[in-house]
Amino acid sequence: MNLSGDLFGTNVVFREGGGYPVLAIGASRISTGSSYVSVFTSASATGWYEVEVLAPPVPQTDGDGYGHLDIYENTMAIGAAQQDTPSIFVYNSGSSGWALSATLTGASGAEGLGFDILLSDNRVIAPADGAVSPSAGVTVFDFAPIITNPSALEASRTLVQFPVSDIVADRAAGTVPASGSVSFYLNLSNAPHGETTPKDFELVVVPVSTAWTEGNGLDMERYLDAGVANWLTASIGVTWTSAGGDFSIAPAYTASFEHGDEDLSIDVTPMVEAWIAGTTPNYGVGIKLPATFESSSVDSYFTKRFFGRRSEHFFKLPWIEARFDDSIKDSRNSFFVSSSLVPAEDNLMTLFLYNRTRKGLRNIPAVGTGPIYMSLYSGTLGPEGPELLLHTGELAITGGAIDTGIYTASVAIDTQETQVWDVWHNNLTGALRVDYFTGSVVFTTQYNASDQFEVDDYVLNITNMKPEYSPTEEARFRVFTRLKNWNPTIYTVSVADIENKTIEDAYYRIFRVVDDFDVIPYGTGSDNHTLLSYDKDGNYFDLDMSIFEPDYQYGISFIFKLEDSYYEQSEVFKFRVR
Repeated sequence: MNLSGDLFGTNVVFREGGGYPVLAIGASRISTGSSYVSVFTSASATGWYEVEVLAPPVPQTDGDGYGHLDIYENTMAIGAAQQDTPSIFVYNSGSSGWALSATLTGASGAEGLGFDILLSDNRVIAPADGAVSPSAGVTVFDFAPIITNPSALEASRTLVQFPVSDIVADRAAGTVPASGSVSFYLNLSNAPHGETTPKDFELVVVPVSTAWTEGNGLDMERYLDAGVANWLTASIGVTWTSAGGDFSIAPAYTASFEHGDEDLSIDVTPMVEAWIAGTTPNYGVGIKLPATFESSSVDSYFTKRFFGRRSEHFFKLPWIEARFDDSIKDSRNSFFVSSSLVPAEDNLMTLFLYNRTRKGLRNIPAVGTGPIYMSLYSGTLGPEGPELLLHTGELAITGGAIDTGIYTASVAIDTQETQVWDVWHNNLTGALRVDYFTGSVVFTTQYNASDQFEVDDYVLNITNMKPEYSPTEEARFRVFTRLKNWNPTIYTVSVADIENKTIEDAYYRIFRVVDDFDVIPYGTGSDNHTLLSYDKDGNYFDLDMSIFEPDYQYGISFIFKLEDSYYEQSEVFKFRVR
């Protein structure tokens, strides 16, 4: 604005920090009409724009001198020296802009009050207009800080946004399984501090529904928002529809904190899958107290902090974790004959065919992704005689591909043979029959009941472990396990290899040795994301070394699920990432 007679620019004040940068320009009409103060803002060099015009509470017709002003943090004081009762109007910025919070008037005869303004903390220093009232001097006002919303003392927000495009790329590459086979967890690490930590409270995690630009967070010296995204503003020139941020109602997730120093880790799978599918725009998530907590005017929930993406602590950065069971369960080294002593599903044994070529795993051209057929034969040195009858009453079981070049078939068989051979073929006869692969010998084991109950003890070792790994490696660790009470005779030692026992439910944990920090805890929950695989050579697991901070030593420990209980093994294996 710049109307004739406005004296636009009588006073100009600039404030940096607070909710957003503010430039206030006074237009002080001295003779006629009502004055005003124009409030401008800008978050970058793109320019200033007017966001609000403040006028005296009671419009004047013969001039008021309104427009002499000062700003301190979120408070603005504007003088009106020419009013019938010279006054100073105090405004506070809130969710709906600048609101009048106090009107200050001087002693009787203090004419010219508000001719000049100096604002600091909760104190206004107001020299009077000496030309109007030579004896008025300087008036000092102290006033209580204004809380624009006393029912929301605990209102605070944390906004976090992740590059979901990385997850999309990993899914396309087959690194992350398809929807329904993976769970996504939001993880934030507690940041210790010297202030009082809350206890027994909840935080709500909801999707942000408006695009926003990252700010610089809170100025810890003046406790003001710095940068673009803040309580009022989502990005340059765009305010939140609702102060504090715009959020979707669903999906909503709740995290509970008993002691207050816990990390936040919650399953947000539906939300991430919606981002991946593109049905919901990815504007990140907002983390806040529930509405009932925020509206409390009695309790204080003190200070809870999480580490941000600029943290110097490698394992404390915010992250979305994809948990899934990618274990391979190849029964070739642990093949049990069908028995009425166990449930039907436990009688099914799964065998694998890996079609490895000089260019890696490839589908069999004539088979593609399936079907492929498998039959079992008896024999000492190889398949002999006719095909054995399977649990289906057929001589062949139908299998298929679970990944490129990897085929499986699950079968049950009731036989007294101590060893069998698996042959994979096209299930045709005569000259049309094509055998694709004959597996190594499968030694069968019988289920046996007993008159005593005993949980076996085991000794284990990682047979191919190196002392040091590169961050670019994806290492496979082979775990050799034998019975602890194994006591061979001299003859057994001379002629036989030690039996490598397969543990069907074995889990690994990775920790940092220097402080026992869990990098990858045991994944024994519903996701089974640290479950070991097994094949003809026993148990194994793969580990991507890029997730570890270099120049630290890490330890591997194991836990076995035996007879529906978990038993942590005593052995610890250490390696370093260089």
